Amino acid sequence: MRLSPRDPSRGYWFGFGGFAELELRNFDKAIENLLHAETLHPGQPRTQLTLVAAYAVTGRMDEARALLSKVQQ
Repeated sequence: MRLSPRDPSRGYWFGFGGFAELELRNFDKAIENLLHAETLHPGQPRTQLTLVAAYAVTGRMDEARALLSKVQQ
């Protein structure tokens, strides 16, 4: 990401990083990466649903429900 800071695919790479961090149980880092991915490519359902899962496993149920509701619309 440092080599190509304007790469249009960066949002996907942050998403992949967020998925990996979630699997590794690094929940705060997962949320950070997924939020960055969402900022770069808003509305990606897989990113949003993974973020819902990350919020849920960290006990942030209000945020998880709000984002899930947004995704379902």
